[in-house]
Amino acid sequence: MTNDRRLIEDFLPIQAISAEASRKKSVCKSVSEKDEKTYEVKHGQKKEGRS
Repeated sequence: MTNDRRLIEDFLPIQAISAEASRKKSVCKSVSEKDEKTYEVKHGQKKEGRS
């Protein structure tokens, strides 16, 4: 066993991962909202179970 006591942040790009996750969440939310609007236009109503 080694005596290496560096922080995990020294090995993983935490800030880059966080930024990418935030970007992806924003993109997915945008796509989801567009899908709901498309459904409403095609069917004249909102999907059940959605507010």
